[in-house]
Amino acid sequence: MEQTQTERRSREEPLSQLLDELGSGLLSQLAKIMTLLAEGRPVAIQRVADRLLLSEEDAKSWLVDLGAEFDAAGDLIGLGLTSVPTPHAFRVNGHDLYAWCAGDTLLFPAILGMTAQVESSDPISGAKIRFTATPQGARGVEPRTAVLTWPKHADSSDIRGSVCYPSLWFASPETAQSYASKNNGLTVRTPDEFNELLKIVPEKLGAQSTPKKTKAGLSCASASPECR
Repeated sequence: MEQTQTERRSREEPLSQLLDELGSGLLSQLAKIMTLLAEGRPVAIQRVADRLLLSEEDAKSWLVDLGAEFDAAGDLIGLGLTSVPTPHAFRVNGHDLYAWCAGDTLLFPAILGMTAQVESSDPISGAKIRFTATPQGARGVEPRTAVLTWPKHADSSDIRGSVCYPSLWFASPETAQSYASKNNGLTVRTPDEFNELLKIVPEKLGAQSTPKKTKAGLSCASASPECR
């Protein structure tokens, strides 16, 4: 029994570490922005500023620091959830959007309290993976053998580089292991295993932790004056 608990803690560590590094305040702010993006259209920076209780300049700096995507008009179009095509199609609220990584397709519904239809592709075999993503995890995964890769270590200062790019869906453990064997620092998870990890999300969102400051000097923890 002790070995099982130890193994479980070891497998939870990367996701738990990332959420701890981000802090509950930043997770809450990201959830607010992704809710705007889930409307399926570009988001004016002023709307972001209003939602975060920041100046427009500070809001733009905060977004840039997190690697957000913008259109030619300067409006926000992507931050984890994006209108820029990726391998992970994410249909939510009737809008065809995309997620930056495989893990996002499971994590975002848990953060946002929304259900989405997901379609991704195995980068090796080309096979399609489809499922319904709910706040409680993946449902109706096809093929049933589908798995995803997830990094053993996460860098909160480079979320897309350290987490998103290596996190992919695969139609079978064989293709996933083939990919992971050529990319150090990856684990292979079943949807059910990731569903278990999602149980920590409400706890992390509700934790009274202090998030790290961004490069722009904003803690993004709350609507406090220090964030302005």
